[in-house]
Amino acid sequence: MKLQPFQYVSVKSAYEKKRFLIAHDMGMYKSAQAVFVDNVIRRDDTDTKALVVCPNSVKSKWKDEIETWAYPRGQEVFDLTVDSYQKWDGTSEWTIVHYDFLSHGKDGFIRKMKRNGFDHIILDEVHNTKNPSAIRSQSIRSLAEDPEYVTLLSGTPVPNTISDVYMLMHLLEPQEYPLSDSPDINREARQKFEAIYWNDPQVFKHLIQRKMIRGNAQDYIGHALPQWKERNVMLEMDGRWLEAYNDVLEKRLHPGKKIKQLEKILLDTSLADQSLITNGLAVSPKYEKLDEIVESETKRGKVLVFTHLKEGIVGKLERRYANYGAVSISGDVDVANGERESIRRKFQTDPRAKVLISTGVMNEGVDLTAATAVVNLSLPWTPAEYNQRIKRTVRPGEMRKERVTVYNILAQYPGDARKSLDQAQYDMLKAKERVVDYLMSGYKLTREDLLNMDGRSTVPKIKNSIKTTNRIVLDYYMKWPSIGTDGALRRIKKNPEVAKQIAEMYPNYSGAKKAASIYVPVAEKLAPSEPWLDLAGGAGMLAYHGGHPTYILDINRANLKVGRGKLGLTYSTHAEGTFSSLPYRDGSFGFVNLSLALHIAEPKKERSIVLQEVNRVLKSDGSAIVVVPSQHFDDADRNDLMDNFRLYGFECEDNHANVSSSRMDLYVLRKSGKAAPGVIKMSFAGDRKRGK
Repeated sequence: MKLQPFQYVSVKSAYEKKRFLIAHDMGMYKSAQAVFVDNVIRRDDTDTKALVVCPNSVKSKWKDEIETWAYPRGQEVFDLTVDSYQKWDGTSEWTIVHYDFLSHGKDGFIRKMKRNGFDHIILDEVHNTKNPSAIRSQSIRSLAEDPEYVTLLSGTPVPNTISDVYMLMHLLEPQEYPLSDSPDINREARQKFEAIYWNDPQVFKHLIQRKMIRGNAQDYIGHALPQWKERNVMLEMDGRWLEAYNDVLEKRLHPGKKIKQLEKILLDTSLADQSLITNGLAVSPKYEKLDEIVESETKRGKVLVFTHLKEGIVGKLERRYANYGAVSISGDVDVANGERESIRRKFQTDPRAKVLISTGVMNEGVDLTAATAVVNLSLPWTPAEYNQRIKRTVRPGEMRKERVTVYNILAQYPGDARKSLDQAQYDMLKAKERVVDYLMSGYKLTREDLLNMDGRSTVPKIKNSIKTTNRIVLDYYMKWPSIGTDGALRRIKKNPEVAKQIAEMYPNYSGAKKAASIYVPVAEKLAPSEPWLDLAGGAGMLAYHGGHPTYILDINRANLKVGRGKLGLTYSTHAEGTFSSLPYRDGSFGFVNLSLALHIAEPKKERSIVLQEVNRVLKSDGSAIVVVPSQHFDDADRNDLMDNFRLYGFECEDNHANVSSSRMDLYVLRKSGKAAPGVIKMSFAGDRKRGK
């Protein structure tokens, strides 16, 4: 190979700066450049010993690279494995070891390797060493401590979060960015770096500009690359698929377990824990869409399918696409005996092998250029993994083609109420990609982008996607007590999309259902033939569960829209307004419902006004129900509330505290006269905790 100008610059820089990162795009011959760096080193010292640390999947490739480009010819290469390490004596010019081997620490063998005195260490796909406290990172840090030359290779050096790059920075400048054997000291060092980064995001770029070279493949070898485009294939969830997803979504599970179960359901409901699902029938719409893609794409090329779930997936898909000569590679495939390379080469060269199903083991460092389509059945969790998948095919290699299509098959949650885990994960990847672009180039970004990279913005989006409906609605309304009409309007106006989301979810909120189970039977008994008024009625839970003509008044237009549309309350009248200024004539109703609303009113004046308004619109013998959350009141508050009801023209005919598992207080009121004209402060225990 004759060095291209950009490759010559890489080799010269790595040799002169001694600790250096070659971060060219995938397919730009980084491994060959690292061998050329070694050739220059070996020119000065013919006894140079080199160590290559790489993913297990590319060890055979590294042997080929060394045999092809190392000079002088005939240098010995020792493949260091669990089976061979006891035979290793350190005399070979080259030693190759994979990262997983270093993860075990092997009975002091790392110390033996260190004593051997390597002169040049090459760390391929160096982003695999992101956690300084991991055993493999400690092993690498120890091995890289003494050599004069350390060459780092990665097309995706920033794997996920900004803290992940600290190990990379340590390898490039160990004195400036120290690490030790103490996890506490390492944690403190990373935290200090993060603090510096937040004050000056350029700090990483300053180092990278000194110690890294990065080339865009399109700029340098675009003539040899296929064009590629990304297509998101959105599948709206419905039927049993949606039911199974909601079954798990509404369970109270550890977040890690819930995410894993939701991932399985999005791919194939039969993979999930069936004890969590009401209807156990297998549903897998993603497979059906994959069938269409395979049928279409194999007419002119080959399809590479990625899934990070292995059990129950890889074998099933291989059988499903047996007519397309499907082959598969997962973590079970033996690397040492060449089985993985044999399967890879079959996909590359056998015209009958039109489909390859792979887990993450083929994300890195291998040539899969026979593929004309890449299908992500499930998304990886980091931008680095996502880009590694695509660049397996979009690179110069054994096969040439004009284009590659990347299909992301994503489940879409119906409506606007929430996003599926797929949607939230995709948004997270794209947000983090934006920041990686900034760190690796001159791209500008906002503070929001920094939050995305650090996970402070994107991680909550993932958490929200797996929260139960109850949790989301409850978290939203937990901030509403005492805010009053003005505060509620400001909150709705500030974030109308969230208000809309909560409106969509509220009919499925168990707290609303339980409240309805309390007040609907009472309403039916008190006013079976009178029109009902539901104040702060939301979408109209009283009308929906009671099946009775109801006037529904609410401050949030989105709630009323859900009532008219989703709940189909055509027999009710909806009005946008506030409970402190009712748009109804005196004595219009025989029954008024004030459920989960009085505690939201402002304490100094508005609560009094609300009770006055309820009294005004009730008929002379009309009834009202007040439902409030028990935890907002103590016993003294309950006594005061009874006095306030009497003050504003009501007799309490019945009351119950801590009703139902949601703990609500119920008051059944009868209008006994006119309300007092003045207003008083009505403050409860929940208000006092908030300082109101």
